[in-house]
Amino acid sequence: MEDSPQYQVKAAELAGRGIDFNDILWKIKSVYSGVWSAKLGEASLGIVGNSFLPDYERWRGALTQDLQNGEVEAEAIGEKVFKSGSRYLQAEDGAAQAVLAAVERSSLPESADRPGGNPYYEQAWRDNNMLSAASASSPGHMVAGSAAAVAAVTAPAAQWGIRHERHLVRTGLRSAEASKAVMANLMRCRTFSLALVAAAATWWVTVIPTDEDLNSAVAWLDRASTEAGKAFGRDTPQVREAITRAWAGETMRAADARIVDFMAAGLQAGFRAGRMADALDRMAQRLNVVHKSALTLSVLLGGAIIAAGALSRVHPAARLVAEAMGTKLAAALTVCANLVPILIARELMEGAREGATDPLVIDGRVVPGFRRPQHSPGA
Repeated sequence: MEDSPQYQVKAAELAGRGIDFNDILWKIKSVYSGVWSAKLGEASLGIVGNSFLPDYERWRGALTQDLQNGEVEAEAIGEKVFKSGSRYLQAEDGAAQAVLAAVERSSLPESADRPGGNPYYEQAWRDNNMLSAASASSPGHMVAGSAAAVAAVTAPAAQWGIRHERHLVRTGLRSAEASKAVMANLMRCRTFSLALVAAAATWWVTVIPTDEDLNSAVAWLDRASTEAGKAFGRDTPQVREAITRAWAGETMRAADARIVDFMAAGLQAGFRAGRMADALDRMAQRLNVVHKSALTLSVLLGGAIIAAGALSRVHPAARLVAEAMGTKLAAALTVCANLVPILIARELMEGAREGATDPLVIDGRVVPGFRRPQHSPGA
C-alpha cells in the first residue's frame, strides 16, 4: 500500500533537511526522565512483592545509564552543527537518509479511527463513567467489598489510560481496594472459624497498599516509549528494512554510519521501555483477577459464615456449618495468596531480565545500545 501524501511530504522534507539534534537531545532527556520516574517503592506490591523489586531496579538502572550515554552521544554527533548555529545534521549517504525518512514516517500520529484516536478514548471514557456510576449507586452490605466493590475493581480505568500516548487503553492495577476488603472480611469472619485466623495471616502479606505506584510506573514507561518513538521512530518493518539496508552498505562514511547506529540504539531504548510497560501491565491484569476472585469468595462465603455464626446463638449446630465454610474459604484464599508471588515473579523478574539483557535484533544483527562516552570519537 502506498504512503499517504502527508507521509511522502514529510519523508521528502526530512531527507532534504537532515535531522534535528536539538529535538533529539530534548526527547532523549524526556525518555530518560520517564524511565527514571518509573520507580517502584517498597510498598508498591505488598510485603510479598518486595523481594522481586531488585530485578526491576537493575533493569531500570541499566536503561537509564544507556540513555545517559545517548545524551552524550547526541551532543558529540551534533557538536559541529550546534557550533555553527544550525539545528540540522545532514546525512550524505542515501541509505542513511532513508533511515531518517523511515523514522519520521513511523513517528507520525496514527489515524483517529484505530486505538489511540480520539473517538476510541472518548468511548472508553464514557464506558468507564457508566460503570463507575453503576458501582456508586449500589447499596452497601454488611460484608466489605460487595457487588459495588467488585464492580469498581473490574471497571476499565479508561480515564487513567487516556493519559499516555502509546495507543493503548490500560486497565491498570485495581487490586488495593479488593485486597484490603478481603482482609477486612477475614477479620470479621475469624470469630466464627479458627481456620480463618491462619488465612488472615497468610493474606496479610499479599495486600497491595496502593494501586498508584504500579500504575504510575507503567504510565511513565509508556511515556518514555512514546517519546522514544517520536525521536527515533517506532519498531516498524519499514524502519527495520531501512536500517538493514544502511548496515549492509560497505561504502557509507563513518559519520553517516554513526547516525544510523544512534537511531537504532534509540529505537531499542523505546522498545525496551514499552516491553517493560507491557510486562507490568500483564502482571497488573493477572493480580486483578486473583484479587477479584478472592474478594468474590470472601463476600459470598463470608456473608454465609457471619449468618451461620449469628444463627449459632440460637442453634449451636450452626457453628459447625460456620467452621466448615471457614475451612473452605481459608483453603481457597490460601491458593489465591500463593498465586500472587508467582505472578509477580513471572512478569516482574522475567520482564526485567529480558528487558535488560535481550537486545533488539534487526535482520540478525544485535543493536548494542548507545555508544559509551569513552568510545565516542568526534563526529
